[in-house]
Amino acid sequence: MLISRMKKATAPKNINQYILILGMINITISLAADVVAYKLVFLGPALVPGAPLIFPLTYIIGDIVAEVYGYNAAKQIIWITLACELFFSIAIKLIIHLPSPNFWHDQPSYNQVVDPILRFVLAGILAVISSSFINIYIISKWKILMKGKHFWIRSLGSSAIGGFILVLITILFGFSGHLHFSQLGYMILSVYSIEILYSLLGVWPASLITGFLKMEEQLDVYDTETDFNPFR
Repeated sequence: MLISRMKKATAPKNINQYILILGMINITISLAADVVAYKLVFLGPALVPGAPLIFPLTYIIGDIVAEVYGYNAAKQIIWITLACELFFSIAIKLIIHLPSPNFWHDQPSYNQVVDPILRFVLAGILAVISSSFINIYIISKWKILMKGKHFWIRSLGSSAIGGFILVLITILFGFSGHLHFSQLGYMILSVYSIEILYSLLGVWPASLITGFLKMEEQLDVYDTETDFNPFR
């Protein structure tokens, strides 16, 4: 009887049930972007690597989490995602350089395609620390200024600013030495255009998801007294 009562008393409540899903999706998107980072794609006149075709979705998730659960929750998801990316890239880097049998002839393919992933992730960590925290900081601050209204404007504005910083850092650090300066400039312009397009297409679904989560979770955090230092 006592044990059953204790179990009943300590059973976890179903609180913030969707934030775990959002965090896992964020990590999955980031890891997928790391794998296809050096795959170059032509989309009409645009020259883009594979990562920007996936990664902008993390800005939409960041906006949703910051809007519903607050800046600190979004900050934790960013740091956990960065830690997962770093472990992922180091593990791949170490494993592909382990000794291979003589009859296995695919090592050059791994070296060419997967070996640079650690360099891209390290550049991405620097970029995300700069851009993603700026993104959630802006949308949280603007939420207070606009009294929780006009999520779509705040999301577009914060994503445009954070996305530009991300594109600039990742391409300069990730592709310098691989591409000519003019190609780097053309890629920055192409990728940033893709980022803006993603923001325009994603802001309406994000608004609907945000409204659903606020009602479902009975939560709508305003960061009026939040310490916005991302390292605390």
